[in-house]
Amino acid sequence: LDETISLSDYKGQTVLVFLWASWCSVCKATMPGLQLVYEDYASKGFTILAVNATNQDSLPAAINYFQTQGYTYTFLLDEDGSVARDYLLHALPTAVLVGPDRRVLDVVIGSGMSAGFLRSRLDDILAKEE
Repeated sequence: LDETISLSDYKGQTVLVFLWASWCSVCKATMPGLQLVYEDYASKGFTILAVNATNQDSLPAAINYFQTQGYTYTFLLDEDGSVARDYLLHALPTAVLVGPDRRVLDVVIGSGMSAGFLRSRLDDILAKEE
């Protein structure tokens, strides 16, 4: 479990970095929609890194929540807060959409990273690649 994941591992893919916590109701309301989009777009080179703000959360609660919901995107831990610092985290959830060229395309704090918004952004990004 103790491996370090870097965005460079996902070169050429569109990545949603989603910082969340198990006590965050907006996070939990957003995640099912992300799962649906992930299922539709994973084959097109889209991935989600759900980064738990573990230094602000309970690790057992985070793991339990993620597993019981049956999410299939990548579950990562930010145990020391370094990811939160790197992404200038001010509130949860924070969603950062990174394009295949590693450029940050969107930073959405709060409930704005809805399934509909994410789908329309992915459709735009994929259309540019074709």
